[in-house]
Amino acid sequence: LVLLGQNTISSLTEDDKSPQAKICAVRYPVLRLKLMASHPWNFTINQAQLSLQVETPSHQWKYQYGLPADILSDGVLALYETSAAGRRQYLDFVSQRGLILANVATMYIDYQKNTDETLWPNYYTDLMAHVLAADIAFAITRKTQVQQDFNRIVYGPGGELQRAKALDAKAAPQNNTLQGYPIIDAR
Repeated sequence: LVLLGQNTISSLTEDDKSPQAKICAVRYPVLRLKLMASHPWNFTINQAQLSLQVETPSHQWKYQYGLPADILSDGVLALYETSAAGRRQYLDFVSQRGLILANVATMYIDYQKNTDETLWPNYYTDLMAHVLAADIAFAITRKTQVQQDFNRIVYGPGGELQRAKALDAKAAPQNNTLQGYPIIDAR
């Protein structure tokens, strides 16, 4: 709201329910998850061993695993049979209804975690503020030009989104290497 030249609110559940608070309360949760899932942000990436479910699938798969409770909706980045270094990605699986179906008795996952705001890096917190401002700009100011300006600031060339992705890439350069691909390994 400050970016839009408005007064601040103390929380998304303000007692007075000002129009600004109502708009933010509706749009923020949607945008929060949408932005987080839009890119494999380094601070959201987590690894875990999947829990084998007692119930077994009734078709071609021998095992089923539950996904972590904190996974983003599209957060499966990779699956593995082992946690050892140099592991190869496991590709013979199906993901359905919050389960992973496979034919291996142990399964590890790299996934995007729904990360609490207190753990966000500064560049991402700033990006989220700009994304929210761009989204609510017209509803708050009733000025199309303000909305267009914020969309350009956030999504345009050299904008806040590109800047945040560049800073995120610097946070974990080892994640940018190609590993576990047969052609790379043969080379």
